[in-house]
Amino acid sequence: MAKTEHIKILQAGDFWYAIQYTSLAGGVSKERRAAKHGISSQVREKINFRTSVQKLWLILASTFNPKRDLFVSLTYRDDDLPKTPEEANKRLKAWFRELRKYRRERGQDMVYVYSTEGLHSGMRYHHHVLINGTGDDYKIMRQLWDKNGDQVEIHPYYKKTHWEHAEYLTKEPREKGRRHVGDRMWKQSRNVKRPVVTYDDAPVGSDLLPPPGAYVEDHSETINTYGRFQYLYCRLNSSKLNNKKSDLK
Repeated sequence: MAKTEHIKILQAGDFWYAIQYTSLAGGVSKERRAAKHGISSQVREKINFRTSVQKLWLILASTFNPKRDLFVSLTYRDDDLPKTPEEANKRLKAWFRELRKYRRERGQDMVYVYSTEGLHSGMRYHHHVLINGTGDDYKIMRQLWDKNGDQVEIHPYYKKTHWEHAEYLTKEPREKGRRHVGDRMWKQSRNVKRPVVTYDDAPVGSDLLPPPGAYVEDHSETINTYGRFQYLYCRLNSSKLNNKKSDLK
């Protein structure tokens, strides 16, 4: 029998996500194989973040502050409507360059994630942007976009959870398909943050505990003749919560 259990901890911003599980050499009996599968399938489900929404959620939770940052939608006038996604992205990048220059002159940084859509809403290309806020954004964003487009809608980031933002930015390629094989569902600035992943071991039978002061949103445990699996999902700073709704599906 194993004397330790393995732990994987993933921290993305205020979100702390951990699993603790037994790893044993399985026997050949049908019962042992079934018991082993019961644990290992749960481990694989919780340890692997494979979908586009999951991957983007990790970036958003690591990068953005819901109380400060912004969700921006940018559309085009009829006379200036881009004919291709490449043309639309070229105009958006020009907007980014001018906004970055404006912020750099004031000692402010800029980090963003965006998607360009055009397969719905009357086949009109438009952009959805998640961007860090500085407290002085609304007027300059509208002024700069006026050179290229029409409406600028700016909303506080906290109106949606990280998970809801991840679903929204990936909805068109998930529902309509990608324009070209290999197209990315979203694009991002180089300075987005990534989750911190650590590994550890613990004695068999020990409890997987949340960090001090964390709010536990989800917890489960499975024990069978093969081993044990624990899963724990927390928010590290519960004072930032608007409600108790889980951000992770």
